[in-house]
Amino acid sequence: MENTALGQEGRSVGVDYNNMANVLKSQGKRGEAMNMDEKALAIKVKALGAEDRSVGNTDGNMANVFQRQGKLDDAMDMYEKALAITIKALGPEHSSVGLAYNNMANVLKSQGKLGEAMKMYEKALAIKVKALGAEHSSVGNTYGNMTNVLQRQVHLAR
Repeated sequence: MENTALGQEGRSVGVDYNNMANVLKSQGKRGEAMNMDEKALAIKVKALGAEDRSVGNTDGNMANVFQRQGKLDDAMDMYEKALAITIKALGPEHSSVGLAYNNMANVLKSQGKLGEAMKMYEKALAIKVKALGAEHSSVGNTYGNMTNVLQRQVHLAR
């Protein structure tokens, strides 16, 4: 459902900005990438509405940049927005929801909130196993993240 006259044209322009942002991120130009993501977000919200799945993707992209910049509170805020849109668009058991929980757990781990991170990884794991199967590489990634948290907890306990 399109909310403005921009419709698919607006969505396409937003995607173009996202693509430019991805190139800039790969070049290490995070500030410039964030500017492109912000433009993409504004266009997509106007063209498609704030709860469109494409808007959630851009929120996730921006969260990733914030995370890489060490702006962890901002990253978490954007990941939470992306998660809410993803759940609404795809349902609570979609693999993309598991990925969103995994990303949020990574932020919590970086913040030193290891107990909260572990709980978030457990949510991610349950969804990923159900949606993708126990042998999927994304499931293995989450197990690896959980192992890292456990290792940190043991190290802190010493």
